[in-house]
Amino acid sequence: VVACAADARYALPLAVMLHSAGKATGGRIHAYVLDDGMTPEDRGKVVASIPGNVPIEWRRPVSPLDGLPIWGRMPVTTYQKLTLDEWLPDAGRGQTLQSG
Repeated sequence: VVACAADARYALPLAVMLHSAGKATGGRIHAYVLDDGMTPEDRGKVVASIPGNVPIEWRRPVSPLDGLPIWGRMPVTTYQKLTLDEWLPDAGRGQTLQSG
């Protein structure tokens, strides 16, 4: 299981990472992506870039994360991995989760 949080600025790196992970594992991954503001076009490009046998499930943020410190190129989306148990309630039970 691969769990990621991405906004529109991270769409291209997300696509590259999922493409590489899918190729390296022979498609033996299941991707969950917390969509924190990607456009439908961005999502389509991400899906088109990954091998066809890699399932991808899109999730929406559950908890607002307003007021957290951000700086430089680090958006509030970076903190979404802290809410993994809210938007990915059972996918990681008994499995190793990789966040990115």
